[in-house]
Amino acid sequence: MEMQPIPEIKHDVEGLERALGERVVQIVFYKKDGTFRTAHATRCPNEIPEALAPKGKRAPSSLVLTFFDVDINEWRCLRRDRLIGYID
Repeated sequence: MEMQPIPEIKHDVEGLERALGERVVQIVFYKKDGTFRTAHATRCPNEIPEALAPKGKRAPSSLVLTFFDVDINEWRCLRRDRLIGYID
């Protein structure tokens, strides 16, 4: 069995913000209960079903990261201090 390389987890928040607007990325974060979770996240309009697309613009928060989870087709948010990183 050939081992797959472990993908690099990036920690650049500005890079994550840019990537979310352009494509789907995998984010890794801690949940409230202390376990960690991964999500395939985006804010790219082409990746979000029209019925679930944002209706307007909201001011960005320095405390919360909002994203669309493409695996469950729902909007989610997390506290930025719980973000571990992302895999591009």
